[in-house]
Amino acid sequence: MTSVHIPDEAKFVTGVQAIRSPRWPFRKDTFYKMVREGVIEKVFPYPGARPVFSVAQIDKLYANSSDDQSGGQIEV
Repeated sequence: MTSVHIPDEAKFVTGVQAIRSPRWPFRKDTFYKMVREGVIEKVFPYPGARPVFSVAQIDKLYANSSDDQSGGQIEV
Protein backbone atom coordinates (compact mmCIF):
# COMPACT_ATOMS: atom_id res chain seq x y z
CA MET A 1 0.00 0.00 0.00
CA THR A 2 1.36 3.37 -0.99
CA SER A 3 1.38 6.11 1.61
CA VAL A 4 -0.22 9.43 0.75
CA HIS A 5 1.22 12.78 1.82
CA ILE A 6 -1.44 15.20 3.04
CA PRO A 7 -0.22 18.81 2.61
CA ASP A 8 -0.62 21.15 5.59
CA GLU A 9 -2.95 23.42 3.60
CA ALA A 10 -5.38 20.57 2.74
CA LYS A 11 -8.88 21.08 4.13
CA PHE A 12 -10.54 17.80 3.11
CA VAL A 13 -9.40 14.29 2.18
CA THR A 14 -11.09 11.24 0.73
CA GLY A 15 -11.39 8.11 2.82
CA VAL A 16 -8.60 6.40 0.86
CA GLN A 17 -6.27 9.37 1.38
CA ALA A 18 -6.98 9.41 5.11
CA ILE A 19 -6.37 5.67 5.48
CA ARG A 20 -3.16 5.63 3.44
CA SER A 21 -1.66 8.71 5.07
CA PRO A 22 1.05 8.20 7.72
CA ARG A 23 -0.31 11.37 9.35
CA TRP A 24 -3.00 9.44 11.30
CA PRO A 25 -2.51 6.10 13.07
CA PHE A 26 -5.61 4.19 11.97
CA ARG A 27 -6.36 1.37 9.58
CA LYS A 28 -9.30 1.00 7.22
CA ASP A 29 -11.55 -0.81 9.70
CA THR A 30 -10.91 1.72 12.48
CA PHE A 31 -11.45 4.70 10.17
CA TYR A 32 -14.81 3.48 8.88
CA LYS A 33 -15.90 2.49 12.39
CA MET A 34 -15.20 6.07 13.50
CA VAL A 35 -17.26 7.33 10.53
CA ARG A 36 -20.19 4.99 11.34
CA GLU A 37 -20.15 6.09 14.99
CA GLY A 38 -20.14 9.78 13.99
CA VAL A 39 -16.69 10.52 15.44
CA ILE A 40 -15.56 11.57 11.96
CA GLU A 41 -18.25 13.32 9.93
CA LYS A 42 -18.86 12.88 6.21
CA VAL A 43 -18.98 16.08 4.17
CA PHE A 44 -20.59 16.13 0.73
CA PRO A 45 -19.11 19.01 -1.34
CA TYR A 46 -22.15 18.96 -3.64
CA PRO A 47 -25.20 16.71 -4.13
CA GLY A 48 -24.24 13.32 -5.53
CA ALA A 49 -20.54 13.73 -4.71
CA ARG A 50 -18.50 11.16 -2.84
CA PRO A 51 -17.98 12.04 0.80
CA VAL A 52 -14.82 13.75 1.98
CA PHE A 53 -13.55 14.20 5.53
CA SER A 54 -12.23 17.26 7.34
CA VAL A 55 -8.47 17.26 7.93
CA ALA A 56 -8.92 19.64 10.88
CA GLN A 57 -11.47 17.34 12.53
CA ILE A 58 -9.22 14.26 12.21
CA ASP A 59 -6.15 16.23 13.35
CA LYS A 60 -8.07 17.43 16.40
CA LEU A 61 -8.92 13.84 17.38
CA TYR A 62 -5.26 12.85 17.40
CA ALA A 63 -3.89 16.15 18.77
CA ASN A 64 -6.06 15.79 21.89
CA SER A 65 -4.92 12.22 22.54
CA SER A 66 -1.25 13.12 22.18
CA ASP A 67 -1.62 16.18 24.46
CA ASP A 68 -2.82 13.91 27.27
CA GLN A 69 0.43 11.98 27.29
CA SER A 70 3.34 13.67 29.06
CA GLY A 71 6.47 12.00 27.68
CA GLY A 72 8.79 14.04 29.89
CA GLN A 73 10.04 13.64 33.42
CA ILE A 74 7.69 14.08 36.33
CA GLU A 75 8.50 17.07 38.51
CA VAL A 76 8.42 16.43 42.24
